Amino acid sequence: MPRLKSASPFRLLPPANPDTSLFHLVYVDAIAIAIVGFSVTISMAKTLANKHGYQVDGNQAVLSAIVIVNLKGMFMQFSDLPFFWRTSKIELTIWLTTFVSSLFLGLDYGLITAVIIALLTVIYRTQSPSYKVLGQLPDTDVYIDIDAYEETGVNPALIMGARRKAMKKYAKEVGNANMANATIVKVVTQVVNDLSRNRFFENPALLELLFHSIHDAVLGSQVREALAEQEATAAPPQEDSEPNATPEA
Repeated sequence: MPRLKSASPFRLLPPANPDTSLFHLVYVDAIAIAIVGFSVTISMAKTLANKHGYQVDGNQAVLSAIVIVNLKGMFMQFSDLPFFWRTSKIELTIWLTTFVSSLFLGLDYGLITAVIIALLTVIYRTQSPSYKVLGQLPDTDVYIDIDAYEETGVNPALIMGARRKAMKKYAKEVGNANMANATIVKVVTQVVNDLSRNRFFENPALLELLFHSIHDAVLGSQVREALAEQEATAAPPQEDSEPNATPEA
């Protein structure tokens, strides 16, 4: 019956250098396999070239093989197109424009085209901001897009009830992800330190713009509206009139 000698770690192993002690055992076989594979491939290519009447350049073949291997990851990214179509059509436009321009115009013109398209999309986003009307779910601090749920006919209260159970289970399953949480905390701390160094939080106008959550922003807006109504309905203070002084006889 097999036995477990040590506990398996429930996290990714940290990066490590390769074991150089094994190089002397494999480098001879690796060089031999590479030479034999190259020779067999070139001989088959030249045989087919002589048969069909075209020429084969070994250096060009090696260069093309390197390029194809490097572009393998890019061709595998075609599976991300449906995801970009559902999430952000602007990002999909940038991706397709960069790919087509790099394929037909070259890498230099492709990069220039990608930068220009990215700048145009940034200008478009800044000039056409979007807004959504949020509604509060009953007995929660969660706010959702009213129009989106109204068009789909989904009851968000039922979704939140089911989501709470799923989040509890999810929190138990990812309890060992302390490394990722620590990394995120360090990034947030660095951002806060940079803003504090530039005196970003000393601006008094930010007290009415920064909130911990959407619910706090709603409460703050309600308090300001209530104070404004009290000031508008309050009677103006009456000035005390001084009695007229009677002249002495």
